[in-house]
Amino acid sequence: MITLKNISVSFDKKAVIKDLSFTFESGKKYAIMGESGSGKTTVLNVISDLIKPQSGEVLKNNDCKIAYVFQEPRLFDWMSVLENVSIAKTDAQSNKAIAEEILINLGLAESLNQFPPELSGGMKQRVSIARAMAYEPDVILLDEPFKALDAQTKKYVATYLFDFCKDKTVIMVTHDESDLEYVDEVLKIENTPVTSLTMVKCNR
Repeated sequence: MITLKNISVSFDKKAVIKDLSFTFESGKKYAIMGESGSGKTTVLNVISDLIKPQSGEVLKNNDCKIAYVFQEPRLFDWMSVLENVSIAKTDAQSNKAIAEEILINLGLAESLNQFPPELSGGMKQRVSIARAMAYEPDVILLDEPFKALDAQTKKYVATYLFDFCKDKTVIMVTHDESDLEYVDEVLKIENTPVTSLTMVKCNR
């Protein structure tokens, strides 16, 4: 469970989040929707501790492992695809086998020894997703994770990812309504600064 308690965040004195409180339940899948620039990514950054709020607190277990798939792949160009994913855990040998299995299941069997500059945008994004999965987190944050994928690739990647995450908490920012079939609750940001996450749809 992750609880945002009275969170406020400002950039250059402009409030982006103001006194936001919300609890994400363990094991549930959430989608956050809203206009561009409304603060969706900032919410993810607060949850991941990439941004420290000016006030309020994020409550979660001390041993909570969080993985983050960013909008743009953040890969190490000097490492192979397999190495980029294997570094997700310290036990390199066992994690290499896990990483290889995940990459193959994501359709990247022929790319294990390639380097990020050799890959298309969609392939890089799949590597980023694979690295998050290999970390075996409790929570996965997804920021527009499928936007670089064609419809067919997206279908099998999303199905595989959410099946992998069946016992994990997933919080996904998306503009694509076709992504909503994978989540339990759809939350909407209706105003900026963000003062609430309004549930607009419950799938389960």
